[in-house]
Amino acid sequence: MTTYKSAHILLLPVVVIIVVLFSFRLFAQEASDGNDAAIAYRLYTAGKLIEAKEIYTGLVKSKKAGIDVFNNLCAIHYELKEYSEAESMCLKAVVADKSIFNAYFNLGLIARDRNKTKEAVGYFEKVLRLNNGHFFSLFHLGNIHQGRGDCAQAVMKYQEALDKADEQQGHLADLYYNMGIAQVACKKHGEGIKNYHRALKHAGKNVADIYYNLANALREQGKPKEAVLYYQKTIATDKGYISAYNNLGVTYSDMGQDDKAREIYEKALHIKDNLEVLYNLGLCYHHKGDNHTAYAYFKRALDLSPDDTRVLSSLAHVRGYLEDASYEKTLLSTDNICSEQSPLHLGHNENP
Repeated sequence: MTTYKSAHILLLPVVVIIVVLFSFRLFAQEASDGNDAAIAYRLYTAGKLIEAKEIYTGLVKSKKAGIDVFNNLCAIHYELKEYSEAESMCLKAVVADKSIFNAYFNLGLIARDRNKTKEAVGYFEKVLRLNNGHFFSLFHLGNIHQGRGDCAQAVMKYQEALDKADEQQGHLADLYYNMGIAQVACKKHGEGIKNYHRALKHAGKNVADIYYNLANALREQGKPKEAVLYYQKTIATDKGYISAYNNLGVTYSDMGQDDKAREIYEKALHIKDNLEVLYNLGLCYHHKGDNHTAYAYFKRALDLSPDDTRVLSSLAHVRGYLEDASYEKTLLSTDNICSEQSPLHLGHNENP
């Protein structure tokens, strides 16, 4: 019976990798077109970050900056990954007005990106005290809880966000997708599968991760034929999705269709070498009785991960088959066949 690794579906990198957009909410300036702050704002929204930063910085130095300038300069520093400067400007905004929840939200994003999750939680919770039901704070809190492995708390925060999502239709796909991941992590596969389907209804073209994790959930639920369908949809959407090829091969093996599994693994290797695919393909050939080919694939896997004890053990075992006629002929277990899942979608932050 084949099993596979538990998914690293955290805010890290459990695997797979996906594209994430971050932006801050900027405050429109009420000044005239000739006002420096208004000019800086227009430059920022046109993507001219450096020019906008210079004007805003000049306003701060000349002590002509208000809360809006501090917030917008914070946003620019953040997008330039100048986190210390971004934090400084947001804190100035908070000093000027402790009720300005957007500044606390931006501080939460900065802390999150600096892996200071405790601080991030504090800032997002401060936003919720000032603006009850703030969608994006609830969403990011859900991600943080999931990153900590607390799927129950993650589901609760995502549900609270969903209750406030009437005006955030553009973010529902990410929300349903992440909720599905959390529910599957909590062993509530049925609910997770429903939310993956809901995510698909709201998603645009970027549906490969949703198809993929839906397939994983179906496989875990004991529905391999349905899982095969969604792995195939993943590959049709993204022909380079190596983990989908791997998991599709694993699923065919689960169904006793080793020839199809080998075919899928070999297609994946035409795209690029992958540790899991090489290892699983080695197991397939070993179980077929072709230990020369099995050895070759295990050796390629070892080249990618020289210290992998699983691969080293398998190589030694197959070498015994090839070199010693009296070697105990026991097949390697398939318990170590593994697959991967995709990470959370971080989603968009508040747009200007």
